Amino acid sequence: MKSLQEFLRNFFKNKGQYVFFSLLIAKICGFISSIAVVRMLPQSDFGIMTIAASVFAVFATFSGLGSSQGFLRFGAIAEQAEEKEKQIQAERQKAEAERKAIEEKARKEREESDRKLRAEQKAARVAAEKAAAERAKLEAEIKAKNEAEAKARKDADAKVLADQKAKVDAELQAKRDAEAFAKAPIKTQLTLWVDLFVAPQTSIANEKTALILEKFQAFKKWAKNEVDSM
Repeated sequence: MKSLQEFLRNFFKNKGQYVFFSLLIAKICGFISSIAVVRMLPQSDFGIMTIAASVFAVFATFSGLGSSQGFLRFGAIAEQAEEKEKQIQAERQKAEAERKAIEEKARKEREESDRKLRAEQKAARVAAEKAAAERAKLEAEIKAKNEAEAKARKDADAKVLADQKAKVDAELQAKRDAEAFAKAPIKTQLTLWVDLFVAPQTSIANEKTALILEKFQAFKKWAKNEVDSM
């Protein structure tokens, strides 16, 4: 069944219907012409024509040596082979186009992947540099803070030591002054004591203030005179 369907498909594909109808028309025309000849010719003439046609049919078999059938057969095969070659060529071109399309798509995907990879590497490098800069900045700030704290502690310790030394020096000086004052004669002690008399400062400016300051200075002068007269 499949072979019959294949035969019919190839038959119509190779334009076999034209050959079939041409042979059919030729047979019909021959049949009609034979009827016409039988009616037109007498029996003796028709017999002679029949004999001649039979002889001609015997030799007609060898005419062309089957070249017409060969041309029909091999022409159809050649056309079919050409169509197959065209189909194979079209399929080959289609496969080549698909291959190129796949290669182009793969190339674009590879380029896109490379671009994304470079972008990610650049972003990672920028992030690493930023983190390193922030870390260096933080370390510098911590170092500066530690140095400032160390300097502040050193200054505070130095100030404490200076204050303590100044206090000790003041105490020693006061002690030496006290000892010197104690060892000094009474007249010197009284002179030093009178020199310590100082009138406090005031913002009040009037005659009484001036009089009091004048009396104070006079008293201090009188006290020194009294000490000198000893």
